[in-house]
Amino acid sequence: MASANASANLKPMTVFTHSSGPNPKKVLLVLEALKIPYKTEDKEFGDGPNGVKNAEFLKLNPNGRVPALIDPNQDNIVVWESGAILMYLEKFYDQGNTIGSTDLKKQIEINAWLFFQVSGLGPAQGQVNWFTHFHDSKNEDALKRYRNETDRCYQVLDKQIGSQKYICGDKFTLADAAFYPWVATADFAKISRPSNVQRWFEEVSKLDFVKKVYGQ
Repeated sequence: MASANASANLKPMTVFTHSSGPNPKKVLLVLEALKIPYKTEDKEFGDGPNGVKNAEFLKLNPNGRVPALIDPNQDNIVVWESGAILMYLEKFYDQGNTIGSTDLKKQIEINAWLFFQVSGLGPAQGQVNWFTHFHDSKNEDALKRYRNETDRCYQVLDKQIGSQKYICGDKFTLADAAFYPWVATADFAKISRPSNVQRWFEEVSKLDFVKKVYGQ
């Protein structure tokens, strides 16, 4: 597969999203940061005509979740799972290292924090959301377990940020794109952001492309 340059000459990518989900926002943040044209197609839960469990959408993403991405610049390749999409965009469209690094150790660090988000904080906070707002009966044991794990993940992130401007140093990277949409929904999960995370969150919120994604 040939690399492509992120420019106005690119055909718009299609990103399948959901209005309330944080994971599609990760993809939009990276697309905006790299100035890649895109269009969104909002999906619904369930197996209805526009649902993520509909047979046609399952051909794109067998897991029946958003986000998924179609890239017409690379023979309509389909990429699904938010972390995989972020790494795809960085590999093929970030020749200027806007959100990545030419330094191997730094790129490994960025990737590690990306995977910590998709395997750690994201799933834990998602379960907090479920047992707080959507489960049909109270399950305090489950809620306590996932809340404790979410708090632990936030403490790990808080220690990593420390006095840095961003998660992996002095610039916005894939790691920041992965964490920001989930940290942005901490209030919904009734999670308190630790001090360094809060400072980082406020800093990232000021970025123009972040404001654009969030309609500010």
